[in-house]
Amino acid sequence: IDNNDSLVNSNLYLKATLDDLIQFLESTSIIGVDTETEGMFDFSNRVIMLQIGNKDNQYVIDTRNVDVSRLQPYMESDKWLKIFHNVKFDLNFLRFSFGWNVRNIYDTFLAQCLLIAGFMVRGLSLETLVLKYCDYQLNKEVRNKFVGLQGVSFTDLQIKYGAEDVVYLETIKDKQL
Repeated sequence: IDNNDSLVNSNLYLKATLDDLIQFLESTSIIGVDTETEGMFDFSNRVIMLQIGNKDNQYVIDTRNVDVSRLQPYMESDKWLKIFHNVKFDLNFLRFSFGWNVRNIYDTFLAQCLLIAGFMVRGLSLETLVLKYCDYQLNKEVRNKFVGLQGVSFTDLQIKYGAEDVVYLETIKDKQL
């Protein structure tokens, strides 16, 4: 989702509107959520990409030029279960960047910490959990390519990276439970 056509340089993905995302949200009760940011949380960096979706539909939002305030009621409602990986990171950014107090959360990172408590095997990254529970290898090399973009278009690789960060969250949650 991007209000500035010049920032979406891809013919590989369908373009959507915020209305499309809201229609999707109205049709489901469980969503994966992730953010990409300008850097680590230090009150000067912001969310530049917000990803919401499930295994069938992923919405990648360029928050540099899309007003996401219409999503606040969905993020703060108990009606939708929001699945994150390492939610502490995302919650700080969502609260600081948009003023959201996200509720009804499941964190695949914290769940995995509980599942392996006391064991020496410590694979806790999203990459590790996707491989373990979904037998898919995420490409995490793109992770640091979001710093310093300042209006530069997201690449196909960055869009794919963002979408993949929400595709597997519900499957991981189900297998953890």
